[in-house]
Amino acid sequence: MDGVARAAWLRSDCTVRLRSLLLASLAEQSRVKVKSGIPETSLAGFKFGPLREGETVDLPRALALVLIASGSAEPVDEGVEIELYRAQGKERAAAQSGAPQLSQLRPGFYRKVAASLVAMELAGMDEPERRILSVYQDLITLRLQKIARSLGYTSVPASMPNATEEEKALFDCASELFRRWREILVGVDLHGGSVH
Repeated sequence: MDGVARAAWLRSDCTVRLRSLLLASLAEQSRVKVKSGIPETSLAGFKFGPLREGETVDLPRALALVLIASGSAEPVDEGVEIELYRAQGKERAAAQSGAPQLSQLRPGFYRKVAASLVAMELAGMDEPERRILSVYQDLITLRLQKIARSLGYTSVPASMPNATEEEKALFDCASELFRRWREILVGVDLHGGSVH
């Protein structure tokens, strides 16, 4: 991708929408276990502490990641791995049965898994992270295949049932692109009028 194309993509509504979802996730709560005592502290305008060694606390994700990166805390398993395996299993079973709909994921699912992977990487947990990443990528692929298939219909649906916020952003942007591409190929000129 050349510089001009990359700049256009970075400014696209689709990218802005997806990035805003990911940035908002940094304010969501994340659970960590304190590895060494932390006195009352203020970081980026957020006051916390004092925290005792061994204490488990919920903090904004951005702050939790800073503490994990500094070695002051470690991520707490919040059941993300189990939830991820269940979601992958349901999506695989649905794909094998030919079901066109996405299975239901809880709100914030992608953001929670992505944050857990980052926290695990910062904490130095290589093998669990690789295993979870592989399952996560498989789940994303299974869901993207269903989204792409729905975009290929002559009459693209207005929405995708059970789509997450991130998938809705992708679907909306891709729907417009696919609609415009189809119009051009069936003889609608660049001004929007029919050439037939």
